[in-house]
Amino acid sequence: MEDGEIDLGVVVLPVEADRFHVIPFVSEVMQLLVHSSHPIASQTEISLESTHEESFILFNEAFMLHDKIIEECIKAGFTPKVSFESSKRDFIVAMVEQNIGVAILPQLLKKRSIMKPLKRLK
Repeated sequence: MEDGEIDLGVVVLPVEADRFHVIPFVSEVMQLLVHSSHPIASQTEISLESTHEESFILFNEAFMLHDKIIEECIKAGFTPKVSFESSKRDFIVAMVEQNIGVAILPQLLKKRSIMKPLKRLK
């Protein structure tokens, strides 16, 4: 796109908005995935700040979501403790199912998961 060879591209945000005209067309709700026995599982909503002592299971650095979650945690006042990283959603869900940590996933991915409950982040 930069070189003018194509007129339109579909990308995962963020991109350099000062260089391109960006029209978002999909927005995804992020949810916290926890084991059903986790102390916060009974809450209907939690703040990101309240997860500051949790062990996080993240997508690896090849996924934009990795950096975005860390960035949002830092904005919330803490650096997340990352216990595992993976490129596989099923592995992340399995780790949460074993009560090894928590994960933040797009709601769309949750629809394919058997893990419950998911808690919406404020």
